[in-house]
Amino acid sequence: MSKDNAHLCAILKAAKAIRRFVEAVEKEQFIANEEKHEAVTASLRSSGRRAGA
Repeated sequence: MSKDNAHLCAILKAAKAIRRFVEAVEKEQFIANEEKHEAVTASLRSSGRRAGA
């Protein structure tokens, strides 16, 4: 697997995780749930690092 493909796979994995974290969660619930908020933020950071690599 090429380096670019590996980065894209990691970004897709992070996006799928974010979708799992927020599915069936209302905006207010998400904002009030620090754990979900931090999990999404960490996944976004991870995918951002991969996109910039």
